[in-house]
Amino acid sequence: MSNLSPESRTALIVLIVILCLVIIFVIFFLFIYFKNKKIKNISKKINKMNENIGFAMNNISTTISRFRAVSKTRHDYKSNLEELIKIDNKIKKIYNVISPLYNDLNLLIHKFKLFRTIDLYKKYLYHYELYKKEIEKFNLISNNLNKHWNIIDKLSADSTRVLIALEAYINKKKNDIPISYNSLFNDLNTLKQQTFKFEEKKLVNDLADVSSEINQHEKRINLFARKVDHIVRIENATFKMLPALLQNLLEESRDKEKALKMLDKLNKIQQEYLHTTYQKLLDEVKHLYKDYLYMDNFNKAVNEFND
Repeated sequence: MSNLSPESRTALIVLIVILCLVIIFVIFFLFIYFKNKKIKNISKKINKMNENIGFAMNNISTTISRFRAVSKTRHDYKSNLEELIKIDNKIKKIYNVISPLYNDLNLLIHKFKLFRTIDLYKKYLYHYELYKKEIEKFNLISNNLNKHWNIIDKLSADSTRVLIALEAYINKKKNDIPISYNSLFNDLNTLKQQTFKFEEKKLVNDLADVSSEINQHEKRINLFARKVDHIVRIENATFKMLPALLQNLLEESRDKEKALKMLDKLNKIQQEYLHTTYQKLLDEVKHLYKDYLYMDNFNKAVNEFND
């Protein structure tokens, strides 16, 4: 540098100072960037953990209420209830520690205090792990009851919604199904009563049995829904279309005996209409239609041949 002119030395010093300032700025920028990223990451994690805690607390309250209700009639659940209450008390003690920690962490995050946030986060994490262990113990005892209870509640709610929709549809189509209407409504009311009884059954009977029973009940409702979906066409075919078609066939057919047998078969279907299962009724009507179409086509072919 001694060989440099004063102007060059000044320029070099300025350049070095600028480089130092740039390096300091970059270091500061990177520190702020990673500090911000770390704090946001901690904030995201504790909010998620706090959300999990809230969900678990609601689940605990609901589960204990269920065990209280069931244990009134099922004494074998009393020991489980007592154990769950003990675990719940431990969980509440941990929660009383972890809740203020969560609030303090949010204050530090808001103030952008990185190192204090990290220290307090470690403490929060320690208590959160204790909390999780107690939750696992709680779930180990309660999962079986909750699993079947939730199945029963879900299927019961789904069944109720379906039955309400079916009731509205049956009433809407009342004028189109004068013969089927009362029978359908009786079946609907029976299914509704059976659905309501599951609320009582889950408190008295074995939940696994009730869960299995309501699954079968849902299948019956689905079958009834298919019946309702087809009933307008089935009743119309049985009491309007087929009688007219077969009567016309009898008048035009060369095989009167076969046409009469088909009319007799239709008469039997009509007589047993309200006492025949949906699937059997559907099959019989379809089969009679096929017989009619076969004879009708046969008659047309014969007539065309004669012409």
